[in-house]
Amino acid sequence: MRALSRVGVVDVGSNSVRLVVFDGAARSPAYFYNEKIMCALGAGLPETGKLNPRGRARALAAIRRFQLLARDMDILPLTAVATAAVRDAEDGPEFCAEVLQQTGLELFVIDGQEEARLTSQGVLLGWPTANGLVCDIGGSSMELAEVAEGQVGRCITSELGPLKLSNIKGGKRGLKKHIDAALEEMFRQIPVQKQRLFLVGGSWRAIARRTGISASRMTLVPTACEVLKRLIRKFKPREIAVSSYGIREGMLYEQMPQTLRDRDPLIEACRHAEDKDARWPGFGSKLYKFISPLFKGANADRKRLIRAACLLHDVTWRAHPDYRAEVCFDNATRANLGGLRHRERVFLGLALLHRYKSTPGSSRFEPLIGLLSEREVRDAQTVGKAMRFGAMLTLDSVHDQAELRYFPKKKQLHLRLSDKATGLFGEVAEARFQSLANTLGAEVEIKKLRRKG
Repeated sequence: MRALSRVGVVDVGSNSVRLVVFDGAARSPAYFYNEKIMCALGAGLPETGKLNPRGRARALAAIRRFQLLARDMDILPLTAVATAAVRDAEDGPEFCAEVLQQTGLELFVIDGQEEARLTSQGVLLGWPTANGLVCDIGGSSMELAEVAEGQVGRCITSELGPLKLSNIKGGKRGLKKHIDAALEEMFRQIPVQKQRLFLVGGSWRAIARRTGISASRMTLVPTACEVLKRLIRKFKPREIAVSSYGIREGMLYEQMPQTLRDRDPLIEACRHAEDKDARWPGFGSKLYKFISPLFKGANADRKRLIRAACLLHDVTWRAHPDYRAEVCFDNATRANLGGLRHRERVFLGLALLHRYKSTPGSSRFEPLIGLLSEREVRDAQTVGKAMRFGAMLTLDSVHDQAELRYFPKKKQLHLRLSDKATGLFGEVAEARFQSLANTLGAEVEIKKLRRKG
């Protein structure tokens, strides 16, 4: 599953300097270490043409610390990039030389198009089927790129970063006019409307978060809001997604072989969780094969979620029994799982909750469950109860010991049991099977399993 050991990435941006250590180049990476320093390296750059002196000193100190941490974690060499502030500043080359001299770390100063490409690859890391526009806002620039069918298309850059816009003359009217002119030029180069818009960058995430924004970030948010409002007006996206994946994840994606890129990030993350935390790693795939006959009519997206649920069905066994179901739900809705929409997270969480409980119980889940249709709620309940039964029946290859057959039109649920499974079909297993049948509204039939040949 993992092609590389831990990978360390340093991102020297206009507003922040960050070290991220990924726990191997997995298709859905775990964040082993993450540290950010808000240096405001690009503050005052439009007026002076140079990096902010105080920010420069703080950035250098941060990079020095990151290099020492990386040495302690045995992840050298680090991969480091610098973006708009360093590439635009007169003293950018001098800063890079100073970093190299004091830390031994070479900063790769990338242009705007490369920044857009790497950021878009970060989006593809988490959402391989992404189609639309990726918009990355930093302190000194804003990039736009097309993504479709796992590939990055046209990439462009602009000077619409909040720090860069701080010196625009003419007050609010002048600022709005300047933003509109820049967006018009971007639209001329990528004339795409009514696509999904993927927003990347700390300022976009702060707007989406609404609360708990740091004071240093808050100074940029009003200008970022103005840019976003006018961006939406110009490109008219049909849907907006805020991505936590960006340039740093794109740098990781860059190092992956194509065979790893082609894997599903959700399934890979669930497999890793099962290998690490489940009592019987590998049982999830067997469980999925066993319950699959119940969902023959499901589309590929639904089957993908069912498969993910089966892989995760046992990873929270260490939680206290009174709270295990709730922990399952929280893990699915809050864990670092790529390639999921909000409602898909809720479906996955609800299925796992029903793997341990017959009813949701806690009212705190109701607002999230409200994202699902009645049919989706019922399907999640069916998945959960099917897992609950299959996991109880046997710890062996359940699909070899028993077989489910479901006839939705006849409302019949048949269970075929091997000799061994017949002995395992005790009172608790029988009760769980009946509960599954009740959820399906089906009559049950239980017979001995007869293998062909």
